[in-house]
Amino acid sequence: MKKQEYEINGFIFKTEREARLAKKEVEGIHYVKSKVDLNNPDTVLELYRKVIEQELFQTPVGISFLKEMQEYLEAEPYIRTSEIPPIPIRQEVIIEETLSEKIGKKKLKLNKIYEINYKKRYFYSVTLNVILVFALVAMFFIINTSGNVNIINYENRLVDKYEEWVQELEQREKAIELREKELGIK
Repeated sequence: MKKQEYEINGFIFKTEREARLAKKEVEGIHYVKSKVDLNNPDTVLELYRKVIEQELFQTPVGISFLKEMQEYLEAEPYIRTSEIPPIPIRQEVIIEETLSEKIGKKKLKLNKIYEINYKKRYFYSVTLNVILVFALVAMFFIINTSGNVNIINYENRLVDKYEEWVQELEQREKAIELREKELGIK
């Protein structure tokens, strides 16, 4: 996959941020050229110093404009070279911005990976919970259908046991009463 490149004023920029900055500098250069007399060396020197002092240009577009002004001033015989300050290069700003963009992209990738992992973990969690619910239902079914006494069916088993004793006692009483009648007791 080819990365998108941005062309501004004959320069190719790798990031959109650098391209926007270069475009603003192009607009600033056009504004300066329309408002300032660039044929007057004193005006150009004053403008050059202010632009360098305020560090207005950071991209190759702005630096090339500064270089044009510097060469123009150096060509003027009555302006000494010592009066013309050198052009500062702020490469670390562009590098920092590029690094911050790369870090942002890495964070997005990590967030996507985390989201995918989250979805997997969510799926496994739901699956495990469903299995556990089925196991719980199966356990209750086994408990209710088994013959062993346990906490759940303890009361029912106890009542059934007493009912059986009552029935057995009633049967014995009837048998005794029948026997007494046969023997003529009472």
